Amino acid sequence: MSIRREVVALKHTSTGRIIFLVLLAVALIAGLVWYSEENDDSWISRSEAIHIAVRDAGTKEGLVYDVSVHLRREGQNPVYEIAFRNFSAIYTYEVNALSGEVLNRNKTDT
Repeated sequence: MSIRREVVALKHTSTGRIIFLVLLAVALIAGLVWYSEENDDSWISRSEAIHIAVRDAGTKEGLVYDVSVHLRREGQNPVYEIAFRNFSAIYTYEVNALSGEVLNRNKTDT
């Protein structure tokens, strides 16, 4: 029997319906949590975080390359970790994703 037929057969029993509804509810809740974190209007966007870091570095966005951005949590605070290069240096930044505040900066001349 195929997996699809087994799922359909499982949905037609009372225990199967309960299991199916619980799994559906868990998937829905997980999706809503992900969506709310990814689409929270109170957070600055990745591009805004890059703009803040580049401006703080005193360079122009058209002169940077190898840009990488990662979002992580520091306790309850979301933080963007940003790294980029220009012709003379490598920059790493930590920017608070709620306030846009530069938390940490580092410049290594190349």
